[in-house]
Amino acid sequence: MRMKNRWGIVLVCLATVSSIVTIVCAGGVLCLISFGVLGLAVLLVGVSWLRARRRVSPIPPVGVVHAPYSVHPASEDDVRWASDLATRVYTGLDIIPERLMLEWFHANPAGFSIIKDCEGHRCGNIDILPLRPDTLRRFLRGELIEQEIRGDSVFPPQESAKIEALYVESLVAVDDCYRGNPLAAYRCIMSTPDLIERVCRPSQIASVYAIGASENGIRLMRDLGFDEIPSGGEVRQDGHRVFSVSFADLSRNIAAHAELHERGRVLALLRELGDESTL
Repeated sequence: MRMKNRWGIVLVCLATVSSIVTIVCAGGVLCLISFGVLGLAVLLVGVSWLRARRRVSPIPPVGVVHAPYSVHPASEDDVRWASDLATRVYTGLDIIPERLMLEWFHANPAGFSIIKDCEGHRCGNIDILPLRPDTLRRFLRGELIEQEIRGDSVFPPQESAKIEALYVESLVAVDDCYRGNPLAAYRCIMSTPDLIERVCRPSQIASVYAIGASENGIRLMRDLGFDEIPSGGEVRQDGHRVFSVSFADLSRNIAAHAELHERGRVLALLRELGDESTL
């Protein structure tokens, strides 16, 4: 784009020079007219070119809005990094100790993923836990908090055929200053069906559960089809609200977002994420 702008400036300069030549070298009426017309034409072309360049929108096409980020299976070192990140973005009971995160990871690493930018730097993570039915029921009723979920409550890979529900324990996306990174979060959300497929066959999943750690996160979950699970009058120990969505609805809503061709709607989704680093 810079080179094209320079060509516009060159054309304007040529118009100026031609006008000067007209004044200095015009030896007759024909010469005066020819140089004058040439100068005017070049001037109009140069100004038109510069104006056209300035009208170019800086917003990237929808199809590449998430291109700078990618999601990968997490290693043990990635989980340790994510644990440190959690201490920077979460508070109180929402901070999961590193030893417990590693306990979950060793029970079933398939649900742990890391978000990276185009240079390979880590900028977020998503953790999906295939909880055993009894543990999930107690957690949804508020009888358990995340810190009380042990590794043996997570289905191991060899028992993946038994998994019927998944819990999205954490989704964090940050920039270099640990502020929210909506583009990275968007990329991760669009990858959710693929991430779930690493844990088990999607066809066997009835529901996906998540807790809203921020108001922006709750709005986003509602946009993706999540509904709040009634508390039944009980107050959860962690103070959060629990949401659920069928896997079929979640996949359909994510696919609908991925196929959008109106730039404004995708930007609206990013605005829902705002500057929150956690969802």
